[in-house]
Amino acid sequence: MPPSGLPTASTVGPQAPPWADVQQRLHARGLRWTPQRRVVIDVLSRSDGHVTGAELVDRCRMVDPATTPSTVYRTLDVLEELGLVLTLTPQQVADVATRAGIRPVSPMRAKLAASAGVHPSSARS
Repeated sequence: MPPSGLPTASTVGPQAPPWADVQQRLHARGLRWTPQRRVVIDVLSRSDGHVTGAELVDRCRMVDPATTPSTVYRTLDVLEELGLVLTLTPQQVADVATRAGIRPVSPMRAKLAASAGVHPSSARS
């Protein structure tokens, strides 16, 4: 990562994480390839950009309504250990956005803007 701490084209973008070998990497750690993990990994592999845990649970439930938050979060922990995902606190997300010159959008403002048919970045506080 560059000195600014912000991602560059070489750390983010077309070079997606190596999702294709996740199954082998799990087996190498003695972990099973379960249908629940497959759903989480399939959803993540199709996601673009930042996804919150709650958003991931919702997206997984669209594929498998029986998905539980504990399964999603345990899978995220394993994927973070494998270096495939990075967990950021809300403060870390805000810090990155500030350094990038992006005004963070609060979830409430985004929700209100979406319900009004306005893009969140153009919504007024």
